[in-house]
Amino acid sequence: MRSPPPLLPAATLLFLLASSARAEQEAPEPHGPWLGVTLSGSSGFDIRTREPGLDVTGPYDSSAGLGLRGGYDFEVPLSLFAEYQEDPHYGSFGGGLRLRTPTAPIRVGLSAGARFITGELTLPYFTTGLLAEVRPWRHVGIGVELDKAWPLKHEVVRLQEGSKPQRTVTLDNGPLRFVLGATWYF
Repeated sequence: MRSPPPLLPAATLLFLLASSARAEQEAPEPHGPWLGVTLSGSSGFDIRTREPGLDVTGPYDSSAGLGLRGGYDFEVPLSLFAEYQEDPHYGSFGGGLRLRTPTAPIRVGLSAGARFITGELTLPYFTTGLLAEVRPWRHVGIGVELDKAWPLKHEVVRLQEGSKPQRTVTLDNGPLRFVLGATWYF
């Protein structure tokens, strides 16, 4: 029985040559400001609340919300971003860095930053995440992100104000968040 012709090595060589020729012709990595909208879902997490006559552990409910996100992509595969999100149970704001692959039209990357969940007290969190984005057109990106939050402070305290007693909130964990987004690159 005859062995088939060596098509795989020839096809691999042809693919590598075509890819390198295409890479030389590609425009430099797009950079500049961007603005996006997000739809996200966050998992619930427990907090402990203490004040005179009260010591209870209870959940911050899971939630879904809409948000705005803006940032700047540098010529290197690094971005700065800021965001605001409003959920039925709470709002949040934050910002950070994104490190992404310089590939097009599909990019993947990592994010790290701070997120502050607002309510009666502002709860500070450090976040890290994984992201992926498809850019079907030069100025439009559609992406997903999964991030996890860890408390920046173990306890947050509201001092006594008039008739409101002092309240201490203990943070042991943070939410897991899934984000869908659409971005316009200027």
